[in-house]
Amino acid sequence: MLSHNPRKFFWKMEKIQKEQSASKRVLCATLSRAKKNGYLKEVEIKNQKILQLTPKGQIKISKHMRDNRLKTWDKKWRILMFDIPEKNRAKRNILRQKLRELGFRQYQLSAWICPFDYTKELEYLINELNLEQYIKYFIGDSIKGEDELKEKFSLN
Repeated sequence: MLSHNPRKFFWKMEKIQKEQSASKRVLCATLSRAKKNGYLKEVEIKNQKILQLTPKGQIKISKHMRDNRLKTWDKKWRILMFDIPEKNRAKRNILRQKLRELGFRQYQLSAWICPFDYTKELEYLINELNLEQYIKYFIGDSIKGEDELKEKFSLN
């Protein structure tokens, strides 16, 4: 029932809710799979258990929702630079993969650029990977070679 595409997952959940014909068992299985995959976690607030979206879930959803967010560009460039030690190579590779998934492009070896605001997603990711001390994030109004970058991101 759970799709790898979060948009489909939530569409299915809405469909279940609207139809109210799905059994409790199907709903529980769907939520259980989302927890197992690390998209949801159970937390207790004021003696009540609730499901909460995890940072991994946030990143997965934002990846699939970015099409709607990317329709308007605020004319700012986001540059993420990192110098992550070799002992953290696995985390560095995860960071690179997630940057690609969010739509960042490699500008230089350890510098990535994107015209769209993914600050929240980056904060979740960087915090989850415990890489805060190795990363700098800049937001600027212009950059040399902007016309070429606009073409790469289809902003013309």
